[in-house]
Amino acid sequence: MPSVLQHYPPVLFYAFANTGRRKPQLVLLDHGLYTQLNISTWTNYVALWKDLVLADTKGIKENCMKFGAGEDLYALFAGILTMRPWNRVIDPAVDHLAIQGNTNQYKHKIPL
Repeated sequence: MPSVLQHYPPVLFYAFANTGRRKPQLVLLDHGLYTQLNISTWTNYVALWKDLVLADTKGIKENCMKFGAGEDLYALFAGILTMRPWNRVIDPAVDHLAIQGNTNQYKHKIPL
């Protein structure tokens, strides 16, 4: 069965601009945390992130439980994945997972 190479955390890359040179330079940072996922695990992981983005409580619970989060720990598991409290995870607002407030402090961590 084929497998998928998954990068952790699930972002394309981290980057920063090095402007201390004559020509600006874009520097990509990669910490090298990869693992092979079988198709079933990858499919469940993708479904979980879809439910997280759509704030689908039922889907979040079902997919977290597929990863062993249990009936009483799925909210904690979702919070850990998104680094958000449960009330923000299930907030139906379009930007419920977006960074709020002064984003300048996060600028160096946001993938381009």
